[in-house]
Amino acid sequence: MGMTDRFAPGWRIGDYTIERDLGDSYEAKHVVLPRRVKLDVMQPQFAGLPPVAVRMMREACILEAMRHPAVPRVFEVGVIAEARTNRPWVASELVEGEVARGPLAPSEVLALVRDVADVIAHTHERGVVHRRLRLDAIVHGDGTRGFPLCVVDWSDARADESDEARAADVLALGLLALHALTGQPQRVPRPARELAPGAPSRLCMMIDDLVVDNPMSRPSAAEVRARAKLIVETPHEDDEAIVEERVVLVDISRGVPPPIPQLDTRWTPPLGVTSAPPKPMPHSVGIGMLKPR
Repeated sequence: MGMTDRFAPGWRIGDYTIERDLGDSYEAKHVVLPRRVKLDVMQPQFAGLPPVAVRMMREACILEAMRHPAVPRVFEVGVIAEARTNRPWVASELVEGEVARGPLAPSEVLALVRDVADVIAHTHERGVVHRRLRLDAIVHGDGTRGFPLCVVDWSDARADESDEARAADVLALGLLALHALTGQPQRVPRPARELAPGAPSRLCMMIDDLVVDNPMSRPSAAEVRARAKLIVETPHEDDEAIVEERVVLVDISRGVPPPIPQLDTRWTPPLGVTSAPPKPMPHSVGIGMLKPR
Protein backbone atom coordinates (compact mmCIF):
# COMPACT_ATOMS: atom_id res chain seq x y z
CA MET A 1 0.00 0.00 0.00
CA GLY A 2 1.54 3.33 -1.03
CA MET A 3 1.25 6.77 0.49
CA THR A 4 -2.32 8.10 0.60
CA ASP A 5 -2.94 11.85 0.67
CA ARG A 6 -6.52 11.57 1.93
CA PHE A 7 -8.65 8.60 2.93
CA ALA A 8 -12.05 8.15 1.31
CA PRO A 9 -15.26 7.29 3.19
CA GLY A 10 -15.38 3.58 3.95
CA TRP A 11 -11.64 3.29 4.57
CA ARG A 12 -10.84 1.52 7.83
CA ILE A 13 -8.14 2.68 10.24
CA GLY A 14 -7.79 0.55 13.33
CA ASP A 15 -11.32 -0.20 14.53
CA TYR A 16 -12.74 2.94 12.93
CA THR A 17 -14.38 3.41 9.55
CA ILE A 18 -14.10 6.84 7.97
CA GLU A 19 -17.44 8.45 7.22
CA ARG A 20 -16.52 12.01 6.24
CA ASP A 21 -13.44 14.08 5.42
CA LEU A 22 -13.36 17.17 7.67
CA GLY A 23 -10.38 18.75 5.93
CA ASP A 24 -7.74 18.55 8.64
CA SER A 25 -9.21 15.37 10.18
CA TYR A 26 -11.97 12.83 9.66
CA GLU A 27 -15.29 11.88 11.17
CA ALA A 28 -15.26 8.14 11.77
CA LYS A 29 -17.32 5.44 13.49
CA HIS A 30 -16.21 2.47 15.56
CA VAL A 31 -16.91 -0.84 13.79
CA VAL A 32 -18.57 -2.34 16.89
CA LEU A 33 -19.34 0.35 19.45
CA PRO A 34 -21.90 3.13 18.83
CA ARG A 35 -19.07 5.68 18.93
CA ARG A 36 -18.33 8.46 16.48
CA VAL A 37 -14.90 10.08 16.69
CA LYS A 38 -12.67 12.77 15.31
CA LEU A 39 -9.82 10.91 13.64
CA ASP A 40 -6.52 12.74 13.21
CA VAL A 41 -3.94 11.12 10.94
CA MET A 42 -0.45 12.47 10.31
CA GLN A 43 -0.25 13.80 6.76
CA PRO A 44 2.06 11.81 4.43
CA GLN A 45 4.30 14.82 3.76
CA PHE A 46 5.24 14.79 7.45
CA ALA A 47 5.96 11.05 7.58
CA GLY A 48 9.42 10.40 8.96
CA LEU A 49 9.53 13.73 10.82
CA PRO A 50 9.71 12.91 14.56
CA PRO A 51 8.56 16.39 15.77
CA VAL A 52 5.18 15.97 14.08
CA ALA A 53 4.63 12.54 15.62
CA VAL A 54 5.75 13.85 19.01
CA ARG A 55 3.30 16.75 18.79
CA MET A 56 0.37 14.46 18.01
CA MET A 57 1.20 11.99 20.76
CA ARG A 58 1.91 14.75 23.28
CA GLU A 59 -1.53 16.27 22.69
CA ALA A 60 -3.17 12.85 23.11
CA CYS A 61 -1.30 12.20 26.37
CA ILE A 62 -2.19 15.63 27.76
CA LEU A 63 -5.88 15.23 26.91
CA GLU A 64 -5.85 11.81 28.54
CA ALA A 65 -4.42 13.35 31.72
CA MET A 66 -7.22 15.92 31.97
CA ARG A 67 -10.42 15.14 33.88
CA HIS A 68 -12.68 18.01 32.92
CA PRO A 69 -15.99 17.88 31.00
CA ALA A 70 -14.81 20.74 28.74
CA VAL A 71 -11.78 18.76 27.52
CA PRO A 72 -12.28 16.25 24.67
CA ARG A 73 -11.67 12.60 25.51
CA VAL A 74 -9.06 10.46 23.75
CA PHE A 75 -10.23 6.94 22.94
CA GLU A 76 -7.33 5.32 21.14
CA VAL A 77 -4.05 5.93 19.32
CA GLY A 78 -2.16 3.84 16.81
CA VAL A 79 -0.01 3.87 13.67
CA ILE A 80 -0.64 3.17 10.02
CA ALA A 81 2.11 1.17 8.31
CA GLU A 82 2.74 2.65 4.87
CA ALA A 83 5.68 2.14 2.54
CA ARG A 84 8.83 2.77 4.61
CA THR A 85 7.40 4.75 7.50
CA ASN A 86 4.62 4.81 10.09
CA ARG A 87 1.94 7.49 10.43
CA PRO A 88 0.38 7.99 13.87
CA TRP A 89 -3.36 8.42 14.27
CA VAL A 90 -5.51 9.57 17.18
CA ALA A 91 -9.21 8.83 17.72
CA SER A 92 -10.75 11.41 20.05
CA GLU A 93 -14.18 12.68 20.99
CA LEU A 94 -16.11 14.30 18.16
CA VAL A 95 -17.25 17.60 19.68
CA GLU A 96 -20.38 19.02 18.10
CA GLY A 97 -22.03 22.33 18.80
CA GLU A 98 -21.85 26.01 17.93
CA VAL A 99 -18.46 27.69 17.68
CA ALA A 100 -18.29 30.82 19.85
CA ARG A 101 -18.61 34.09 17.94
CA GLY A 102 -18.68 37.72 18.95
CA PRO A 103 -19.98 40.17 19.80
CA LEU A 104 -21.75 38.65 22.78
CA ALA A 105 -23.94 40.22 25.45
CA PRO A 106 -22.11 41.19 28.67
CA SER A 107 -23.73 38.31 30.56
CA GLU A 108 -22.55 35.87 27.90
CA VAL A 109 -19.01 37.27 27.98
CA LEU A 110 -18.94 36.91 31.76
CA ALA A 111 -20.15 33.31 31.50
CA LEU A 112 -17.56 32.59 28.82
CA VAL A 113 -14.69 34.04 30.87
CA ARG A 114 -15.76 32.15 33.98
CA ASP A 115 -16.17 28.81 32.21
CA VAL A 116 -12.93 29.00 30.21
CA ALA A 117 -11.09 30.13 33.35
CA ASP A 118 -12.46 27.02 35.07
CA VAL A 119 -10.94 24.84 32.33
CA ILE A 120 -7.60 26.64 32.42
CA ALA A 121 -7.44 26.53 36.23
CA HIS A 122 -7.99 22.76 36.03
CA THR A 123 -5.23 22.54 33.40
CA HIS A 124 -2.77 24.59 35.46
CA GLU A 125 -3.45 22.44 38.53
CA ARG A 126 -2.18 19.50 36.49
CA GLY A 127 1.03 21.24 35.46
CA VAL A 128 -0.12 21.96 31.90
CA VAL A 129 -0.48 25.23 29.99
CA HIS A 130 -2.77 25.58 26.98
CA ARG A 131 -0.82 28.19 24.93
CA ARG A 132 -3.46 28.52 22.19
CA LEU A 133 -6.63 30.00 23.65
CA ARG A 134 -8.82 31.74 21.10
CA LEU A 135 -12.54 32.32 20.63
CA ASP A 136 -13.05 29.99 17.66
CA ALA A 137 -11.64 27.08 19.68
CA ILE A 138 -14.60 27.32 22.08
CA VAL A 139 -17.65 25.21 21.19
CA HIS A 140 -20.98 25.64 22.97
CA GLY A 141 -22.75 22.30 23.30
CA ASP A 142 -26.29 21.13 23.92
CA GLY A 143 -25.83 20.58 27.65
CA THR A 144 -25.14 16.84 27.42
CA ARG A 145 -21.52 17.33 28.55
CA GLY A 146 -22.55 18.65 31.96
CA PHE A 147 -20.70 21.86 31.11
CA PRO A 148 -21.69 24.81 28.89
CA LEU A 149 -18.72 24.62 26.51
CA CYS A 150 -15.77 22.61 25.25
CA VAL A 151 -12.22 23.75 24.39
CA VAL A 152 -11.34 21.83 21.23
CA ASP A 153 -7.78 22.83 20.27
CA TRP A 154 -4.95 21.52 22.48
CA SER A 155 -2.30 21.16 19.80
CA ASP A 156 0.16 23.55 21.50
CA ALA A 157 -0.43 22.43 25.10
CA ARG A 158 2.68 21.63 27.11
CA ALA A 159 3.65 20.41 30.55
CA ASP A 160 4.89 23.66 32.10
CA GLU A 161 4.42 24.85 35.67
CA SER A 162 6.17 28.22 35.31
CA ASP A 163 4.38 31.38 36.40
CA GLU A 164 5.24 33.04 33.09
CA ALA A 165 3.57 30.32 31.03
CA ARG A 166 0.44 30.41 33.17
CA ALA A 167 0.33 34.20 32.94
CA ALA A 168 0.46 33.88 29.14
CA ASP A 169 -2.66 31.70 29.27
CA VAL A 170 -4.41 34.37 31.36
CA LEU A 171 -3.42 37.04 28.83
CA ALA A 172 -4.87 34.88 26.04
CA LEU A 173 -8.08 34.56 28.08
CA GLY A 174 -8.26 38.35 28.32
CA LEU A 175 -7.80 38.76 24.57
CA LEU A 176 -10.44 36.08 24.02
CA ALA A 177 -12.82 38.05 26.27
CA LEU A 178 -12.17 41.26 24.32
CA HIS A 179 -12.86 39.41 21.07
CA ALA A 180 -16.13 38.08 22.50
CA LEU A 181 -17.12 41.52 23.77
CA THR A 182 -16.33 43.45 20.59
CA GLY A 183 -16.69 40.87 17.85
CA GLN A 184 -13.19 41.70 16.60
CA PRO A 185 -10.00 39.69 17.25
CA GLN A 186 -7.69 41.60 19.60
CA ARG A 187 -3.98 40.91 19.20
CA VAL A 188 -2.79 43.94 21.18
CA PRO A 189 -4.32 44.52 24.65
CA ARG A 190 -6.46 47.63 24.92
CA PRO A 191 -8.78 48.84 27.71
CA ALA A 192 -12.13 47.06 27.55
CA ARG A 193 -14.00 50.30 28.29
CA GLU A 194 -12.33 51.91 25.28
CA LEU A 195 -13.32 49.04 22.99
CA ALA A 196 -16.83 48.59 24.41
CA PRO A 197 -17.97 51.90 26.02
CA GLY A 198 -21.34 50.52 27.13
CA ALA A 199 -20.03 47.40 28.87
CA PRO A 200 -20.53 47.04 32.66
CA SER A 201 -17.65 48.54 34.64
CA ARG A 202 -16.79 45.50 36.75
CA LEU A 203 -16.65 43.27 33.67
CA CYS A 204 -14.31 45.75 31.96
CA MET A 205 -12.12 46.03 35.05
CA MET A 206 -11.83 42.25 35.29
CA ILE A 207 -10.84 41.91 31.63
CA ASP A 208 -8.33 44.76 31.92
CA ASP A 209 -6.63 42.95 34.80
CA LEU A 210 -6.09 39.92 32.57
CA VAL A 211 -4.19 41.86 29.91
CA VAL A 212 -1.88 44.08 32.00
CA ASP A 213 1.67 44.34 30.67
CA ASN A 214 3.34 42.85 33.74
CA PRO A 215 2.72 39.07 33.65
CA MET A 216 3.21 38.77 37.41
CA SER A 217 0.40 41.28 38.00
CA ARG A 218 -2.20 39.14 36.25
CA PRO A 219 -4.53 37.03 38.40
CA SER A 220 -4.43 33.25 38.26
CA ALA A 221 -7.07 31.38 36.27
CA ALA A 222 -8.64 30.21 39.54
CA GLU A 223 -8.87 33.82 40.73
CA VAL A 224 -10.52 34.85 37.45
CA ARG A 225 -13.09 32.09 37.84
CA ALA A 226 -13.88 33.19 41.40
CA ARG A 227 -14.08 36.85 40.45
CA ALA A 228 -16.50 36.22 37.57
CA LYS A 229 -18.70 34.17 39.87
CA LEU A 230 -18.60 36.91 42.51
CA ILE A 231 -19.80 39.52 40.00
CA VAL A 232 -22.93 37.45 39.43
CA GLU A 233 -23.56 36.70 43.10
CA THR A 234 -23.13 40.30 44.29
CA PRO A 235 -25.14 42.54 41.92
CA HIS A 236 -24.05 46.15 41.55
CA GLU A 237 -25.90 49.05 39.98
CA ASP A 238 -23.23 49.38 37.29
CA ASP A 239 -23.77 45.75 36.28
CA GLU A 240 -27.37 46.15 35.17
CA ALA A 241 -26.70 44.54 31.80
CA ILE A 242 -25.34 41.46 33.56
CA VAL A 243 -27.90 41.24 36.36
CA GLU A 244 -30.81 41.32 33.92
CA GLU A 245 -29.50 38.25 32.12
CA ARG A 246 -27.73 36.37 34.91
CA VAL A 247 -30.02 33.38 34.36
CA VAL A 248 -27.67 32.58 31.47
CA LEU A 249 -24.97 31.65 33.98
CA VAL A 250 -25.25 28.08 35.23
CA ASP A 251 -23.84 26.41 38.30
CA ILE A 252 -20.69 24.52 37.34
CA SER A 253 -19.65 23.23 40.76
CA ARG A 254 -18.66 19.57 40.58
CA GLY A 255 -17.59 18.40 44.04
CA VAL A 256 -14.12 17.04 44.82
CA PRO A 257 -11.83 16.76 41.77
CA PRO A 258 -10.07 13.45 41.02
CA PRO A 259 -6.40 12.91 41.92
CA ILE A 260 -3.94 14.89 39.81
CA PRO A 261 -1.99 12.59 37.47
CA GLN A 262 1.74 13.02 37.01
CA LEU A 263 2.81 13.97 33.49
CA ASP A 264 6.18 12.98 32.08
CA THR A 265 7.43 16.18 30.45
CA ARG A 266 10.15 14.19 28.67
CA TRP A 267 7.67 12.01 26.82
CA THR A 268 8.72 10.89 23.33
CA PRO A 269 7.21 8.37 20.94
CA PRO A 270 8.31 4.76 21.49
CA LEU A 271 11.20 3.46 19.43
CA GLY A 272 10.26 2.41 15.94
CA VAL A 273 7.79 5.15 15.06
CA THR A 274 10.06 6.50 12.33
CA SER A 275 11.74 3.25 11.34
CA ALA A 276 10.70 1.03 8.48
CA PRO A 277 7.79 -1.19 9.56
CA PRO A 278 7.22 -4.79 8.48
CA LYS A 279 5.60 -5.19 5.09
CA PRO A 280 1.86 -4.52 5.55
CA MET A 281 -0.67 -7.21 4.76
CA PRO A 282 -2.53 -6.77 1.45
CA HIS A 283 -5.74 -4.74 1.56
CA SER A 284 -5.32 -3.92 5.24
CA VAL A 285 -3.90 -1.31 7.50
CA GLY A 286 -1.11 -2.27 9.88
CA ILE A 287 -1.98 -1.27 13.42
CA GLY A 288 0.30 -0.81 16.38
CA MET A 289 -0.49 0.81 19.70
CA LEU A 290 1.60 3.73 20.95
CA LYS A 291 2.05 3.98 24.70
CA PRO A 292 4.12 6.49 26.70
CA ARG A 293 7.28 5.00 28.16
